[in-house]
Amino acid sequence: MHTSFRTPPRGLRLLIVAIGASVHVSFLFQVFTVKSVAGFIFLLVVLLPWLFLFASMHIAKNRSRAAYSSLFAAAGYLVFGAWAFWDTIYVHPDPQGGLVFLVVPVAASIAALFLFLALQITKHKSTSPQATSNDA
Repeated sequence: MHTSFRTPPRGLRLLIVAIGASVHVSFLFQVFTVKSVAGFIFLLVVLLPWLFLFASMHIAKNRSRAAYSSLFAAAGYLVFGAWAFWDTIYVHPDPQGGLVFLVVPVAASIAALFLFLALQITKHKSTSPQATSNDA
């Protein structure tokens, strides 16, 4: 028995990426400004995982399980990243707390890159009925 899932709505995928990137950048701007070179570099680092997640969602758009995997990865990173940034800025402020804007996005970028590569590798595998038919 094969259960077929619908893919998530395209608008939902874009909404999660847009909200996630906006929330994470807004936390960044509470610590850094883009006027400095470091602020610009941190901005690029914070946006990098969202770029990989968006690309993963684009690759997985016609495959329901892959689309939901990338959607849940983006939603999880939205929640975890926002919590980590909020905790560092407001709950446990520290002079070296700005490093959270380097460590968390780099770790998320590595995970999102692996997701992207896995989706890219499995993208071209044929799942058509002709490939699985018997040669009787």
